[in-house]
Amino acid sequence: MRSATRSLFLTTLIGAFLFGASFHPFVHAQEEKGFRFGLDVQSVAKGLINKFTGAIPFSREGGYKEKYFKLLREFAELKLNQQETQALRSLEALRAKYPNAIQVKTLKLGDFGLLYLEPNERVKEGAVVLDDHFLLVGRVQRVRPSAIEVRTFAYPGTELNIADADGGFLGIGKTTGLGYLEIPYLDVKAKHIERDNLATTFGQDKIFPPGFVFGRVVRTEKQAGAQRALIEPIGNFSDDSYFIIP
Repeated sequence: MRSATRSLFLTTLIGAFLFGASFHPFVHAQEEKGFRFGLDVQSVAKGLINKFTGAIPFSREGGYKEKYFKLLREFAELKLNQQETQALRSLEALRAKYPNAIQVKTLKLGDFGLLYLEPNERVKEGAVVLDDHFLLVGRVQRVRPSAIEVRTFAYPGTELNIADADGGFLGIGKTTGLGYLEIPYLDVKAKHIERDNLATTFGQDKIFPPGFVFGRVVRTEKQAGAQRALIEPIGNFSDDSYFIIP
């Protein structure tokens, strides 16, 4: 009994010591050095991979562009030409509205929907992050000396106000962590929506400004008298660089 008590005491003492030491500036400095070294290794490896895959036909970049324009063709086939035109106009309007958007290179794609970009002194926490088509992919979660940490729509638990292509409020959506956003209860005043309708940010949630195109509806269904919607992000989460609105 004494031996078990003594072991528990020593374990607790060691744990308390390690927890307290984790707040020491020296430990933080070593952590930052380790993180920076890891990013350097990832950057070199990614450069080599990009050079190799760049020489292969139908590489990732081309595949993404093909996927993007295929989506637009699907909109046309579904007779959603008006919505397609409106979406393209919205993207063009965003480019014109934010001519000073900062283009930042990618360091690595992290786990659980996190993205790491090269550091930039003009970037602040909470800034909006867009891909090369100006489609919304997420927001800056943390600014470190060695990297900008971005929380994309693949990260679970992010809530935001969602609108349709016309800016009409649909409801409060939440990222599932499985590559989708769910609106569990569509707003009773929302217009009829169906598969392939575009989704934009509504704003007024202190997370994203209004009018950013980020996804499309992939499913709607009724449950217990209420209608829910599932939305798939259409931004590129594995691009070589992104635009950040300071």
